[in-house]
Amino acid sequence: ITRDPVSGERSTTAAPYKNSGILKSRGLDLAANWTKDFQRAGSFYINNQITFLDQFAIQDAASEPVLNVRDTLSTSYYGAQYKYKLNTTVGYNLPGGKTSLGLNMRYLPSIRAEAAARNPATTTTGAKAYSVFNLFARAAVNEKLEFRGGIDNLFDKKAPIVPNYNGRPTNGSNVYDAPYTFTPWCINGGYYYARATFSF
Repeated sequence: ITRDPVSGERSTTAAPYKNSGILKSRGLDLAANWTKDFQRAGSFYINNQITFLDQFAIQDAASEPVLNVRDTLSTSYYGAQYKYKLNTTVGYNLPGGKTSLGLNMRYLPSIRAEAAARNPATTTTGAKAYSVFNLFARAAVNEKLEFRGGIDNLFDKKAPIVPNYNGRPTNGSNVYDAPYTFTPWCINGGYYYARATFSF
């Protein structure tokens, strides 16, 4: 406490923050990559990554219970803690390495509602399994000019309908009530993109 030198009254008070809760996570990431070189015919590759979540424990305050929110979908602050997530990419590089084409798939399993962490018997539903595909391509004209393009959310997969914090159904972006602090789904729908890079 800093006091006024004349009156002795309190002028400022330093009140540092104290972390009285906890957040603990434990999981495993596995990756497997394979490439087949066809020499003059180019090369084919597969990249796989899977993430397993064993624990995501939170405690709001020292007097609150410790909750394992693994496999629950929060519309507040800790986001979507999926029990596992899969990301796979397959692609083909044409001979010479200047042109390539690939397809990416991201898979999220079904997940329980946030309420399930505090009440396993809750009737509030979570979200169904969700997968999205992204197509991409690259072509280099020469050492200076390169083109890239693709389609994100190739099949225009919609975000699942889930209950938000006050129980009202809404779309995956939750834009009509209170925005999510995370976005595990492609809420913009399918879209195209293209770009050109020139080096000089």
